[in-house]
Amino acid sequence: MTANDFYTPESGILTRMSRAKRDQLIGEIVGLMLGSEMYRRYFINDIGAVFLPPIHLNQFRIYRQGERPVGLVTWAWLTEETERKYVAGKYNLRPEDWNAGDLGWIIDFMAPFGHAAKIVHDLKHNIFSDKIGKAIRMTPEGRVRGIWKLHGVNRINEARGMCMDDLRAGLQV
Repeated sequence: MTANDFYTPESGILTRMSRAKRDQLIGEIVGLMLGSEMYRRYFINDIGAVFLPPIHLNQFRIYRQGERPVGLVTWAWLTEETERKYVAGKYNLRPEDWNAGDLGWIIDFMAPFGHAAKIVHDLKHNIFSDKIGKAIRMTPEGRVRGIWKLHGVNRINEARGMCMDDLRAGLQV
């Protein structure tokens, strides 16, 4: 799939935005990137490759305090095959990967000004309310720390049950 095939007015919102709105949105993203030790290291080309596909598919949120952007999250709905490649760490998502399956992944999570708890609350109640989302946790230096699971508000009892099962398994001799 080429960029021309992906970025059509029928397939998403990016091509329907005014140039001024697109420029403002990209400026807000860059401003948030500058506040983040990890994202500050990105190249200009990364903005197009990393952020434009989820924007086009409306799989992003910019969080604000008043008019000021304070956070950003992007998410993808991956297939099992793409998930395996993505978790292995040697695969960059292509535009067509972002909405190809039903496995929810938080791809980018920026909260450089301390608003992470509010963003997580929104994800649990609105984006992943009936799902379990995952995210690769990174250090500020860009090293993988592990995979984080986010249980949506309607799946929290399932998460509690899994924790109890883990406790019971640990108590068995």
